Amino acid sequence: MYKTLQTLRFSLLNAGHVKLDTRWNYDKVISPFSRLYYTESGEGRVYHHDREWVLKPGYMYLIPSFSYSRYSCADTMSQYYISFLEEVGEGQSIYQIKKFDYEVKATDQDLQLMKRYLELNPNRSYLDDDPSVYDNQPVLMSFLQKNEKLTASAILESRGILLTLFSRFVREENHEPTKGNQTYELVAQTARYIDQHLTETLTVESLADQAHLNVDYYSKVYTEIYGMRPVQYIQQQRIHRAQLLLTTTSYSLIEISHRVGLPNMSYFSRLFKKISGSSPGQYRKDIWQH
Repeated sequence: MYKTLQTLRFSLLNAGHVKLDTRWNYDKVISPFSRLYYTESGEGRVYHHDREWVLKPGYMYLIPSFSYSRYSCADTMSQYYISFLEEVGEGQSIYQIKKFDYEVKATDQDLQLMKRYLELNPNRSYLDDDPSVYDNQPVLMSFLQKNEKLTASAILESRGILLTLFSRFVREENHEPTKGNQTYELVAQTARYIDQHLTETLTVESLADQAHLNVDYYSKVYTEIYGMRPVQYIQQQRIHRAQLLLTTTSYSLIEISHRVGLPNMSYFSRLFKKISGSSPGQYRKDIWQH
């Protein structure tokens, strides 16, 4: 886990301080980036991960990338925010590896770090609060290009601050096994292998061999740890990777299907629709429409 976390990378998109009102009311938001909020005053609401979160003053909130969400403000609210892309290892998401809380009580230091982050990254606020305006590839790419203008010291300090703020949400009890259980650790290693080798042929038999377990017992332990069978996990991760590529690249659907280890285009489309609810083409159209 230590080596994996050492590869965690952040790319800033936006950071700012904003005063919101009843116009902050958006539904069916699915963004390819994460959002981190510090609520300064007032109150808002965000729905994601099957729960509504009340944005209260003095608290910080994390909304992971690709979360189906909706936002609302009944009166007024002021908040600091940072939106960013994250990646760990070879194209993995940190949310696939660790579990997170989405609300934490903020400290005075958290607020100071937020303010310092904005000082290091000036003029990075949204020009419009409507996600349909900035949740599209050309605009996101223009945000990323601004990072090239930062000084080396600003880059390093910004990374340290964002890592510190992000770490506040990490849940210590995670879906990985305890160190003392060798069998669970071997199975967890195969899950990391899956995430890093999605383009390759992956079978339950070969994964069980890696863990030095018979197939039935391997599947049983895997389900205990991750809440789903190995085959389901492989399918889920391939579609999640496809969603990321559909959102952040201009690769053709055929190229994406190959890049996620599903070269049969017909099967790729059926599986994508089964897991995401729409076809790959429709998903790309919906995510990038203005």
